[in-house]
Amino acid sequence: MAELQIPELLYGADYNPEQWDEQTFEEDLKLMQEAGVNMVSLGIFSWAKLEPEEGRYDFDWLVGYMDRLHEAGIMVDLATGTASPPVWLARNYPETLPMNAQGQVLGFGSRQQYVPASPIFREKCAGLVRALAERVKDHPALKLWHVSNEYGCHIFESFDPVTIQAFQTWLAKRYQNIEALNHTWNTNFWSQHYQDFSQVGAPDSLPTFHNPAHRLDWRRFSSDMLIECLENEVQVLREVTPEIPITTNFMGLFPPIDYWKMAQHLDLISDDTYPDPTDRNSALRVAMDGDLMRSLGGGKPYLLMEQTTAGVQWRPEGNAVKRPGTHLLWSTSRLASGARGILYFQWRQSPGGAEAMHSAMVPHSGKASYIWDEVCEHGRLLKDLSALGSENQEQLDLTTLPVEAKVAIVLDWEALWAAASSIGPADIDVQKQLRNWYKTCYEAGQRVDFVRPGDDLSRYQVVIVVAQMATSQGLEASLTSATEAGAQVIITAPFGVYDQDLRVHLGGYHGPFSRFTGVKVTDVLPKTTAPCEDLADNDPRTDRITSVIYTPGYNEPILIRAHGPLSEILPDFDLAEESQIKGGVWAERVQLENESVKVLAEFAPNGAVGQLAGSPALTANPCGKGQVWYSATDLDNLGRALLLELVGQEAGLLQPDWLPAGLEIAERGGYVFYLNHGELTQTLPEPVMDLVSGETVDTIEPRQTVIVRN
Repeated sequence: MAELQIPELLYGADYNPEQWDEQTFEEDLKLMQEAGVNMVSLGIFSWAKLEPEEGRYDFDWLVGYMDRLHEAGIMVDLATGTASPPVWLARNYPETLPMNAQGQVLGFGSRQQYVPASPIFREKCAGLVRALAERVKDHPALKLWHVSNEYGCHIFESFDPVTIQAFQTWLAKRYQNIEALNHTWNTNFWSQHYQDFSQVGAPDSLPTFHNPAHRLDWRRFSSDMLIECLENEVQVLREVTPEIPITTNFMGLFPPIDYWKMAQHLDLISDDTYPDPTDRNSALRVAMDGDLMRSLGGGKPYLLMEQTTAGVQWRPEGNAVKRPGTHLLWSTSRLASGARGILYFQWRQSPGGAEAMHSAMVPHSGKASYIWDEVCEHGRLLKDLSALGSENQEQLDLTTLPVEAKVAIVLDWEALWAAASSIGPADIDVQKQLRNWYKTCYEAGQRVDFVRPGDDLSRYQVVIVVAQMATSQGLEASLTSATEAGAQVIITAPFGVYDQDLRVHLGGYHGPFSRFTGVKVTDVLPKTTAPCEDLADNDPRTDRITSVIYTPGYNEPILIRAHGPLSEILPDFDLAEESQIKGGVWAERVQLENESVKVLAEFAPNGAVGQLAGSPALTANPCGKGQVWYSATDLDNLGRALLLELVGQEAGLLQPDWLPAGLEIAERGGYVFYLNHGELTQTLPEPVMDLVSGETVDTIEPRQTVIVRN
């Protein structure tokens, strides 16, 4: 693996100089130097210009730009160009065009029009990458390889004949014999038994419900095909330029691809982030994406590859722009979470095409826009922080500084796919529940690492396992070793309903995990999501039977009553001890498996699941030097906050003693970041020297950032 050995914070953008004339390029070089830009990404969507005809390469124009960028002191993150295949590939090899589940071929004229499993597509990609790498391998501007772009953003699966044949081959390798597949998929149900792998198709357009295990394996396969596309190009680059690090841009918590597996092939993790400025949870998403990228890289600093200075052009519900200050606020939030550079899409706003109205560092109006002032302010800050880092590398070098977290959230892409593939009994949005639990930690001022099932979790004080309906191999051993080291483990329903292949744990959910959680699930009561329309107009004067039948409605919450240590912290949230916590769409009747299990809350007699009255809703099971806390429902904001506070007390988790409304406070090495996401001016505990403004300040204005040396 190669390391990105650049002793300064990176700042720049995607750059497409081929869109512009010579005069504009000369102006761009001057503007980049004025803004403090030191890296640009070239060639992201340039395959048609790099290889205008099959087998005929033209790299002279690209090398010319690289020469002049290098002379101006600007480094290059060079893309392989394969994210947007040229028209000749579509015309010469129409079988490389993707097909949707309805059998429609998706044509040329957009981007990402390729079949990930296509041998022809991969062959042409490898040919371009090899020729390009051989041409530029000794160029002094080349510092980073950027493979393709946003894998799976538009095409993460294809239902064409080539892909189906590849799926059959993948299944044969996974199961070895067809009866092993039949057993795992339980194909004796609905007469789905197969005699040969060649009979298995894709879970495309079907008369009714799909086979859940079939869909799960399709998701695994589709992810693997995209990862193989990456490997196809990485292998060439490792051979030709082994000293140049490699990245590709991730997209946050993106369900279609197992980023844990993809990250293993990269030297540097990078990502794109486009939170909606109108969404209150965008500040949360900025922090969460940053923590995830750092985690995918094993704790190493990562690169924010793309964001926008103002607004995008692609949101169907409207494209709001960032309010003044938000752009720098979110960027510094990323620095706090472990970024070693901040880049944008794109440098200069396009004169035409699909993304002409996507904002950029240089807007259509040029330096007349307020955006330019913010761009230059951002560049100055990163330059100043780089200078501090070179003076005191151990404490202040943001290109290498780690981020410490004492809370971990288990993230398993296969568990996400399993929940999405499962059919009923309730619509469980695991991705939403993961965000909810991250939000609870974020609001409490706790930095989070994301971890894989099977990781060593012994260094964490709190570990959270969110709604893993299907449990992966290695999870039990990993959690057990964590509790033996003293960790407090929170597990939330639904959990352990299936094994990793969506075969049900018979005899009570949790299966082999019951000895760990201390409970076994005997019944599930999903909350209804819609009222019974037939009862809406019942009149007791005429409808003597149906008018008096009670059915828990969709607007009745799952209610929980806390007692013991959980009820004692209710006053910390300005609540009376008899206050009720709410659940979401899932509730369980659990059976205690040993006498040491403590019940912290019970389901209330009123609400959507009144028949569970008195049944445990929250439990704690001593395990090793720690405990396992189980929630038999998906808790609301208050329930999660209460549980995290109680668990944090048990774990000895350091709680911030000053958390004013709207203020995010984060530490990284020798820095403390104060990020005011709110609309009120906040007074700091004491005057500090602000590295952003260069002045001593005792307040922080709305949507502003203060960075101080710790």
